[in-house]
Amino acid sequence: MKMKNQKGFTLIELLVVIAIIGLLSTIAVVAMNGARAKARDAKRISDIKQMSTILDIEAAANPGTGGIGVDLTGCAGAARALTTACTNAGDIATSFPTLTDPSGTVACADASAAPCAYSIAKNQAAAATGQTGDYGICFYLESSSNYGAAGTYQIVDGGAVVAACSN
Repeated sequence: MKMKNQKGFTLIELLVVIAIIGLLSTIAVVAMNGARAKARDAKRISDIKQMSTILDIEAAANPGTGGIGVDLTGCAGAARALTTACTNAGDIATSFPTLTDPSGTVACADASAAPCAYSIAKNQAAAATGQTGDYGICFYLESSSNYGAAGTYQIVDGGAVVAACSN
C-alpha cells in the first residue's frame, strides 16, 4: 500500500495559529491605549502652553489696554467659548484655530464635561486659586501627569496651570 505524501497544514493547526495571533494583537492594542492617552495629553499641554505664550506676547505688544493687554472679546465674553472660534486680530486669530484638542469638540463648561476641547474665558476665578490672571484656558487631561490626576485644568495668565476649570 502506498502512503500519500500530504503537504500543508491541517485546519486545526491553522485555527490555532490564527487564535494565537489574535490574542497577541489584542494584548498589544490594550497596552498601547495608555501610551495613546499620554501622547494626547502631551499634545494638549504643548498646545495650551503655546496659547498662553501667544497671549503673553500679545499683551507685551499691546501694553496699557487693561488687563493682560489683549482684547478677548473675539474669543470669550462672560461665558466660556471654544478657542477655535477666536476672531481677534494678530496671532490669536491665526494660531488658536489651528490648535485643536485631539479628542473633543465640546467646550469645557465644568468638570463634568470631559473630555472636552480647549475653551477660553475671562478668568473670574483667578483670585480664588491665588492667581492674578485675566484669562483661563481650560483643557482636559486623560491620565495623571505632573499637574495631578486626570480631569479638567486651566492655564492662567503667566502660564500657571491650576486644577479645576472654572469661570
